Amino acid sequence: MTAEPARSTPAGETLGATSTDAADNARSAPAGAGGNTQGATTVGTTRLGSSGLEISRIVLGMMSYGKPDQGAHAWSVDIDDARPFVRRAFEAGITSFDTANVYSAGSSEEITGQLLKEIAPREDVQVFTKVFNRMRPGPNGAGLSRAAIMYEIDASLTRLGTDYVDLYQIHRFDPHTPIEETMEALNDVVKAGKARYIGASSMWTWQFARMQHVAELHGWTKFVSMQDQYNLLEREEEREMHPFAQATGVGVIPWSPLARGRVTRPWGDQGSGSRSDTDEFGKTLYRQDEDANRAIVDAVQQVAEARGASMAQVALAWVAGKPAVSAPIIGATKEHHIDDAVAAAAIELSADEVSRLESAYTPRVPSVRRSVRRSHRCADGRRRRQAIVSWCSADRSSRAIRTSAACSVPGVVPSTAPTPPRTTPATCRTGSCTGPTPGVRNRSIERCRGSSEDTAPSNTAR
Repeated sequence: MTAEPARSTPAGETLGATSTDAADNARSAPAGAGGNTQGATTVGTTRLGSSGLEISRIVLGMMSYGKPDQGAHAWSVDIDDARPFVRRAFEAGITSFDTANVYSAGSSEEITGQLLKEIAPREDVQVFTKVFNRMRPGPNGAGLSRAAIMYEIDASLTRLGTDYVDLYQIHRFDPHTPIEETMEALNDVVKAGKARYIGASSMWTWQFARMQHVAELHGWTKFVSMQDQYNLLEREEEREMHPFAQATGVGVIPWSPLARGRVTRPWGDQGSGSRSDTDEFGKTLYRQDEDANRAIVDAVQQVAEARGASMAQVALAWVAGKPAVSAPIIGATKEHHIDDAVAAAAIELSADEVSRLESAYTPRVPSVRRSVRRSHRCADGRRRRQAIVSWCSADRSSRAIRTSAACSVPGVVPSTAPTPPRTTPATCRTGSCTGPTPGVRNRSIERCRGSSEDTAPSNTAR
């Protein structure tokens, strides 16, 4: 196939169809690789970005495995039900496993550690985990302070039953902690031998770039990976994050590569299983521009039928074939989930197929960052929590403004007021929406008397 790297395009334009080049990804070809799904027995390996860490071309996400009565994932399955999936994954060549301290309140890490001990020597698998979310009440029970990181890495290692993790990732950006403090703490974790590499997940590109810059300035360990949301229904990372990752040798390991299953079944078909019924956050994703979503799903179905493959195989092959992507992270709670992933690793989509899959896409508001929380200090000195997001286009029309109206902020629409229609001309209330080109979407946040403090993008999902 011919190659064209993902292009950073203005938000007012549809991301164009691009084809991919396996050579650009420096991937090891899996057994039986080719244009069909026959003969693939293992997924093969690749490097994580330009680092020396060798991982499997498919990563098994362990969020599905945990104690259902712990944490926020009532749909998770306990160790006995998880065991066949983990074993089948390892037999298929999947040696990389991604979890987080917050998944099922730590029980996902416990299950991950126990099952991996049963199937392989420690050096034959790569264990990824994450830190950021609240794990305990009180001070330093969440976030990326030195105190939180040092406590949580030891807690994760204890639950996993291992002396080190191969990849220690920050789950989100922490605006309340100096970047220098976070990066030095992560560097010390690596130097102490508790993590081989570090990575990050779901943040704005400018935040990621700042963190990398601070590490480089001080000679500290830099991130080797970015775990972001990326699939056929959510391609906004192609604008900035993926080009930046490619330019700096960072490997992308996307979560939700199958859009919570929406691209794995014909449009209108409902998912089956407890997760479809109880994953409340998942129900909020991929609801923007349903007409475009339907056209994309229809295209996946048509390509799959022409190939004699499943829709999941085609959609996952599209993600895995992107130049910035090292390996997508899949979930598996049904036997065919692993089989589809193995088959997808052997599929190389043609330029025409890629074009058909991509042509209906329209710009989206990044799902995990749709609410940016701001902590304002008002004139009376009281701190108030507000969620204020103002998306403005170059014509200075207000697309959406939401606020709790906890204090009087000039120009902010109270939460009880209807959101202005997207097409209604209006003066941008912040006065700072000056897009460089027509159609470019600018993010502008109202400030309480000119002073505000960032918090991390919403993290209900993962």
